[in-house]
Amino acid sequence: MSNSVKNILITNDTFPLEVLVMELKKEILLLKIEYYREELIKVGKNHGFAHSETIRLSQALDNLIVKYQKLLN
Repeated sequence: MSNSVKNILITNDTFPLEVLVMELKKEILLLKIEYYREELIKVGKNHGFAHSETIRLSQALDNLIVKYQKLLN
């Protein structure tokens, strides 16, 4: 759990639920981004960067990054 989520839970019992949900969504997306990044590197090294699985992972990672950026705005 990130520090921002911990601070929300510890410091304010009446914190808006929407804010907590948004912080959790961001945290989940960051975990997914890190997972896909690691997989992309591993598959790219093993199969090459033009391999269909590498491209699929790269596109999935791009989509996750776009979703994360939209949450930041």
